[in-house]
Amino acid sequence: MKKRLQRLQKSFGYAGNGISHALLTQPNMWIHAFIGTCTLIFAWILNFSSLQWVILVILISQVFILEMVNTVAEIVVDLASPEFSDLARSAKDVAAGAVLFAAASAVIGGAILFIPKLLEVFL
Repeated sequence: MKKRLQRLQKSFGYAGNGISHALLTQPNMWIHAFIGTCTLIFAWILNFSSLQWVILVILISQVFILEMVNTVAEIVVDLASPEFSDLARSAKDVAAGAVLFAAASAVIGGAILFIPKLLEVFL
C-alpha cells in the first residue's frame, strides 16, 4: 500500500512538472491563463449559476488541455524530425489548429454565457 501511495505521489509530481514546463516555456499558456482568469473574475462578478460555472470551466480547461497537447506534439515532432519535413510541419499545424478551434469554441461559448448576463446588467 505504501508503494502505491509513493507511486501516486510521484505521478502527481510528474504531472505538476508538465504543467510547470508548459507554463514556463509556452507564451500562449500565459495568454490563456490571463484570459481564463479574467473570464472567471467576470463570471464571479456577474453571479453565474452553477451550470454556467461548469460550462465555463470546461471551456477554459479544453483550451489549456489542447495547448498542452500541442506542446507535446511540438516536442515529439522535433525529437523525431530535427530537420525540416513537410510531414512534421503538418503535424505541428494540425495540433496548433486544434488549439485555435478550442479557443474559438470557448469564445463562442463564453459569448453565449456572458451576453445575456451583460444585457441584464446594462438594460
